[in-house]
Amino acid sequence: MLNYQLTKGSYIYPTPAGAYYAVTNKQKDAARNFLITLMSCNQSPELTEETLCELSGMALEDTLILLERLQSSGLVQAINEPIDVIQLSLEDALPSLLQRLSGSEKALLADENGFYLSSYGFHHESSEELAGLAAELSKLQERYVGLLTGNLNYQSCAIGVINAAGHSDIGFWPMHVGQQYFILVLSGTPQLNKNSLVELVWLLINRYGTEK
Repeated sequence: MLNYQLTKGSYIYPTPAGAYYAVTNKQKDAARNFLITLMSCNQSPELTEETLCELSGMALEDTLILLERLQSSGLVQAINEPIDVIQLSLEDALPSLLQRLSGSEKALLADENGFYLSSYGFHHESSEELAGLAAELSKLQERYVGLLTGNLNYQSCAIGVINAAGHSDIGFWPMHVGQQYFILVLSGTPQLNKNSLVELVWLLINRYGTEK
């Protein structure tokens, strides 16, 4: 048995990196399954052995090994107070979340059919066209995902419009949630290291993650 001491009275919560890892690829592994199950909860659960085993679906020792890997990779964290999933509809919650994820406060969330669920900072006509572009790029990304994440071992399949300085003017970030495929479109510097990303992914998983 591992010499592993859980912090009593703490709650387990994904980091922004963990939220992104959970949905950036549809290929399932133990870490991704754990994170998706964690964000299927309505509230961040208490950090106990029983709860961890329920989240992992594995025996205690295997679960603790997985937890250590998740923590060392910066995918989960312990917090002192539980956090609830946003108690708002997608329509009401998305604009504020999208605003905080873009350095230029221009962002939208589109689906694979070329429709946008919500947009912030873009005009309606631009949002419609960007959603269509996002859908086309998602097909390209899906076609070459084996090359990008397999042969080349890249951790992300995001596609960007790059300027002369090598920075992204606008980026398209794939998000697999249940049977749904979304594309997060961010103008300017992406702010994916914020808890806004956790809130967004958690909200989407609660809404779409259990659909068959």
